[in-house]
Amino acid sequence: MSGNHSYFSIESLSCWYWKTVYAFPVRLLTFFVSFLFAGITLAMPLWLTEDAVNHDMISLGMLGMSAGFVVGVGYIPEFWLWRILFNPFSAWLLMGVVVLGVIF
Repeated sequence: MSGNHSYFSIESLSCWYWKTVYAFPVRLLTFFVSFLFAGITLAMPLWLTEDAVNHDMISLGMLGMSAGFVVGVGYIPEFWLWRILFNPFSAWLLMGVVVLGVIF
């Protein structure tokens, strides 16, 4: 194995935006919101099988929940596409769309 590994960390981010997005309080809030979303999903599984539920919306919510967990544990992707998908704002947006879709 070569010893020349470059690990990606929050200190290596050059833009203030990404340092703010991946700050500890934001990551913690995102993790707890994802945990709450997962808890509600696990507590009411029969609700997801009803015909009135839009399963496309639920899939987006699961993607948002997954993104929230990825951000919450502190993983910072290097690839630009994953960095757009796995950031707190996309997680909040995806979970928020589902919550608003259920309420209205």
